[in-house]
Amino acid sequence: MWKWIDSASREETSSMLRNYLMPAWRTLTRNKIYALINLSGLAIGICACIIIYIIAGYEFGFDDFHPTGKRIYRLGARVIEDVGTPFASEGYGVHIPPPALAACLQEIPCIETIAGFYPYNSAVTVPVRSGSPADHSPRRFPNNPDNTRATTIITDSAYFSIFPYVWLAGNSATALLNPFGVVLTASQAGKYFGPGKPAEYMGRELIYDDSLHVHVTGILRDWNRPTDFPFTDFISSATISASFLQKDHQTDSWHFSPRNEWVKAIARLAKDASPQTLNSSLTALTIRHTPTDTFLRSINYSIVAQPLSDVHFNSAYSFEGIPKANRPALYGLMATAIFILLIAIINVINLSTAQSMQRAKEIAVHKILGSGSTRIRARFLAETGTLTLLAAAVGLLLVYPALDAFHDYLPDSLPVDLLSPATLLFTLGIAILTTLLAGGYPAGLLAATPPMINGQPPGRRSVTGMALVRKSLIVFQFTISLVFIIASLITSRQIRFMLDTYPGFTTDAVITLPFNDVGHMRTLARELRRLPSISELTLQGHAPIGAAIIDLPVRFEGRADRELRVSILATDPHFISTYHMQLLAGRNLLPGDSLREYLINATYARALGFQHPDQALGKFLSWNGQSHPIVGVVADFHTASFHQSIGPILMAHIPDMEESIGIRLANTGHHISDISTTLARIAAQWKKIDPDTPFGYSFLDEKIAALYHQDQQLAWIIDAATLLTIAIACMGLIGLIVFVVEKRRKEIAVRKVLGADVLHIVALLNGEIIAPITIALLIASPLAWYGAKRWLQDFAYRIPMPWWLFPLAGAAAMAIAILTISTQVVRAALANPVKSLRSV
Repeated sequence: MWKWIDSASREETSSMLRNYLMPAWRTLTRNKIYALINLSGLAIGICACIIIYIIAGYEFGFDDFHPTGKRIYRLGARVIEDVGTPFASEGYGVHIPPPALAACLQEIPCIETIAGFYPYNSAVTVPVRSGSPADHSPRRFPNNPDNTRATTIITDSAYFSIFPYVWLAGNSATALLNPFGVVLTASQAGKYFGPGKPAEYMGRELIYDDSLHVHVTGILRDWNRPTDFPFTDFISSATISASFLQKDHQTDSWHFSPRNEWVKAIARLAKDASPQTLNSSLTALTIRHTPTDTFLRSINYSIVAQPLSDVHFNSAYSFEGIPKANRPALYGLMATAIFILLIAIINVINLSTAQSMQRAKEIAVHKILGSGSTRIRARFLAETGTLTLLAAAVGLLLVYPALDAFHDYLPDSLPVDLLSPATLLFTLGIAILTTLLAGGYPAGLLAATPPMINGQPPGRRSVTGMALVRKSLIVFQFTISLVFIIASLITSRQIRFMLDTYPGFTTDAVITLPFNDVGHMRTLARELRRLPSISELTLQGHAPIGAAIIDLPVRFEGRADRELRVSILATDPHFISTYHMQLLAGRNLLPGDSLREYLINATYARALGFQHPDQALGKFLSWNGQSHPIVGVVADFHTASFHQSIGPILMAHIPDMEESIGIRLANTGHHISDISTTLARIAAQWKKIDPDTPFGYSFLDEKIAALYHQDQQLAWIIDAATLLTIAIACMGLIGLIVFVVEKRRKEIAVRKVLGADVLHIVALLNGEIIAPITIALLIASPLAWYGAKRWLQDFAYRIPMPWWLFPLAGAAAMAIAILTISTQVVRAALANPVKSLRSV
C-alpha cells in the first residue's frame, strides 16, 4: 500500500512538472525581454521589502521581549513653560526627584513596584589579585567621554524585578542589598577579568572613579535582543550614602538644584491599572510634594509616565543618549516598499495583458484539447509563480549589496540573517502574495478568452478594455513616481536651506572638547592658546548649537510682568570672537572670575519691550538671586534645529557652568593633513594633563548635521524611492513600447510609404505615453502639495512651496519616459517599410 501511495505521489509530482512548471519555464525563456524586465522589477521590489522588513523588525523589536513589557512605564517629567509670552513651550525630561520613588509606591496603588537608577560614567580599574605574577599590573578601562552613554548605573534589586535577567551567579534579592556591591553581565565580567566561569568572578574587586572599591556580587546573562537599557554594571544604591557619591546625590530632597542629580525611574503597574489614572495620580503627587518650590511651580513641573514601547521612538525626551527611531519614517519605509513592489507588479500585469492577444491561439488549442478555465488559470499562475520565485532569489542576493550601499542611513549594528526562518518565511509570503496579485488578473483574463473564430482573435471590445486597464495602471505607476519626485524636490530644498542658511555664527573649522574636570580644562586651555594652528579658543558650557540649554526664569528689574523663561548660555569673553557672532549694541563681556554682567540676544531685547537693541543697555536682569546689567545685545543665532523658533537667550560668564572648550582652527586652507596635525598636538597636550581620560572631540558642523539626521534619513528614503519607482516604471515602458512597435509595425510602414517623416512617427508613438503621464501629474500634484505642506509645518523656518515645482516634476517624468522609449521608437521609425510589410 505504501509503495502504491509513494508511486502515486511521484506520478503526481511528475505530472505537475510536466503540465505546469516546464511549460512555464519554456514561456519565460521564449519571451526573454519581457521576462527580464519583469524579473528585474520584481527582484528590486522584493529586495526593498526584505530590507525594510529587517529594519522595521529591528526598530520595533526594542524592549519588546520583557514578559510584562506592556505594564512597564518610565517615569519622567513634563515642563510647560507658559508665562504669557510667545515663547511658551512644552518639554520633557527623564529625571524625577529621588523621594518620588517611595512616594509613588506608597501613594499610588496602581504602581506595583518601582526602581530608580543613576547613570554613572566612570573609568574602571581592575586591581591585581594577590598571587598574580609579578609582571601583572592593574588594567584600566576609561570612561566614555559622552556622559549620556554610560553603561554603568547605580540601582537596587527592584530593577531586576522589573527587568528580569537570568542569573548565572548570585541572587537578585541580595546582590545589591549592601553597599559596595556590583552586578555585572557575563560579557562585561569577561572583559574585566578575562575568560572564566560565572562563579569564578564572584567577589572580584573593581575600582570605579579611582576610589570607589566594590566587589562582584552577581553575574547576569546578557540580553541578545535590542534594548534602550543596555547597562552592564549595576552598583548597589546603598553605596551612595556610604561613599563620596552622597555629595552629588541628595536622595531626600524634592527641590531642584543644578548641583544635585535627580534619579531616573521605571515602574511596573498592576495588571488592570489605567495609564490615565496613573498620570493624573502622578500630577497630583507632584503638586502635593512641591508646593513651596517656586522654580518647579514656575515651569509647571509634573511627573509623567511614558510607556516602555514609546521610549525608543519619542524624540521629545531629547538629550538622553538613546538613539531615537523615527516612527513616521518607518511607516514611510513600509509604504515605500509596498509602492515599489506594486509598480513592479503592474509591469507584470501590463506586459501579460499586452501579450494576451498573441497567445489567443495557444489558449484556443488548450481549450479544444479539453483544458478548463481552472487549469488554464493554474498554468498562467505557474508562469508568474516561477518568475516570482526567481525574483525572490535574486532579491535575497541583492540585500547585502544594498545594505552596504546605504550603510550610512541604516541603524548601527543592524542584525541581518537572510537564512533565518522568519526572513525566509517573510520572503516566501511576499512571493506568494506577488504571484496572486501579478498573475491573478492576467490568468483570469486569459482563462476567460474565447477560442479564436476563423483564425481571428476575439472582438475589439475585449482589446479596448485591456488597453484601458493598461493605461490606468500606467497612470497609477507615474502618479506614485511623481509624488516621490515632487517630495524629493521639496525635502532636498528644505534640507539644503537648513544646512546652508547662516545660523548666526560661523561653524567652519570649529571643534568642541568636552571635559569632566574643570581644573584640567582650564590648564589645557592655557596650553592650547600657545599653538599657532589655533586662532580662537573659548571656555563655554557648550557650543551655541547641538546641546541642551538650561531654561530658567529671569526677571527684568522693576517689571514684575517681564519675568521670562530664558535659555542660559555659559560663555567667557572669547565666545563672541570664537564663533564670529555679531554684536548689535554695546560691548562684549569683560574678563573676570565670576558672574558680573549679561549679554542678551535680539529676541530677548524685543521680548523685554525694546524697539532698538541699544535701549536694553544698562538695564538690570535678576537671575539666581543676583542682579546684573545688560552690557551688549547679540544678533539672533540658532541654538537648535530649524524645527524650533529662536527664543530669548542670556549669555554670561558663569565659571561653574563652563564644561567644554570651543576651538577655531587657524585658516591654513583646512587641509585634512593640517587638521590632523593640529588634532594630534591637542591630543598630546590633553594626554599630558589628563592621561586617564580618553581624548574626545567633535566638529561643530557635524553636530549641526546630526540635528537633521532624521530629516536627512527621510530625504534619503524619498530619493531612493524616487529612483526605484522611476526605474521600474521605465522598465515597464520599455516592454510596452516594444509590444506597441511590434503590433503597429505594419501601420508604421504604411505611414512611411505615404510620406510620414521620422518626427511624425516618433510623436505618434510617444503620444501613447504623454497622455497617461499628464493625467498622473494632475492627480499627483494635489497629493504631493498636501503631504509637503503637512511636513513643512513641522519647521519653524521653512522654504516657500513654489508652484513651478509641480510642472517641473511632470516635465522631468515626461523627459525620462520619452528618453527611455526613444531608442525603440526611433528604430521603428527608421526601419525599412518594405521589409516590415513583407514580414507581416
